[in-house]
Amino acid sequence: RRTQSKVMVAPVPARVPATEPRPWYRSRRSFAAKGGGGKVLVAGLGLTYTDSVTGAVLLADVDMGFRARTLSAILDATGRRARALFLILAGLEEPHAGRIVAAPSRSWAARLAGRIGSVALIRPDTPLDNALTIRQNILAPLSATGSVADWDNLVGALQVTGLAQRVDLHPSELTEWERFKALIARSIVSGADVFLIEDPVSLPADARAELEPLLRSLANAGCA
Repeated sequence: RRTQSKVMVAPVPARVPATEPRPWYRSRRSFAAKGGGGKVLVAGLGLTYTDSVTGAVLLADVDMGFRARTLSAILDATGRRARALFLILAGLEEPHAGRIVAAPSRSWAARLAGRIGSVALIRPDTPLDNALTIRQNILAPLSATGSVADWDNLVGALQVTGLAQRVDLHPSELTEWERFKALIARSIVSGADVFLIEDPVSLPADARAELEPLLRSLANAGCA
């Protein structure tokens, strides 16, 4: 089943009242992930976060989860709240209150390494190493953690992103859209189940038109 949902992250007061009561038979994690789809892959429960520079409350007691086989769009005019949420869900920032819960990773290697979830944060300005080929860039995160590459997973990632014929090139030889797809391929090979992707507004219109089908292919494979 494929579903698509939109979530608005808007300016909030210090405490957000519940918009609807949670049925007794649904867990808080399940209730936080609206819509259909599969199991909840990752959820933030009661997340509160304040900007350390401005003192602005960016997140206030937020419950938000993401289900397998779904696409979700977070609408945030400034991007600051979505960025804070993504950093927390990716484990790169600590919330001032609340917690992250995640389903066990489908990757045996990730479970062995003690990862609580497989979440990838992809930003358009994430750099690739121009001294390495695209293949090497995709595999680099695994080598940094002492993990062995799953070559079948690599082949699948290249097929999904259409980069199979470009892996021996360097990032400077690729288009902006191809470099962005390389970031997605790298996340697939690294075992991501949840892809947190900041809107690549700098991409040309034709590339942006290809982005949704690519994300849907990931959702169809059981990701979020």
